[in-house]
Amino acid sequence: MFDLGIMCQTICLAAHAAGLGTVVVGCFDQNKAGEIIGIPEDHEVVALIPMGYSDQQPSPPKRKEVAEFCHNNRFGSRL
Repeated sequence: MFDLGIMCQTICLAAHAAGLGTVVVGCFDQNKAGEIIGIPEDHEVVALIPMGYSDQQPSPPKRKEVAEFCHNNRFGSRL
């Protein structure tokens, strides 16, 4: 699953560079998705990445400050 996450990020970044919008979807009916796209029964769909041209340019969310999520040596010890 770790490698899948890296792959999904890479695909989304490449799509963005090409002017496409994406979203990673992990909650869906796996059997129905597999049936629709013709996945063999011995394989499993674990993520979908719909992509297309956006009709609007959303602004990115505000980034958290590093001190909000980094800890020093022990959880709870802030930088």
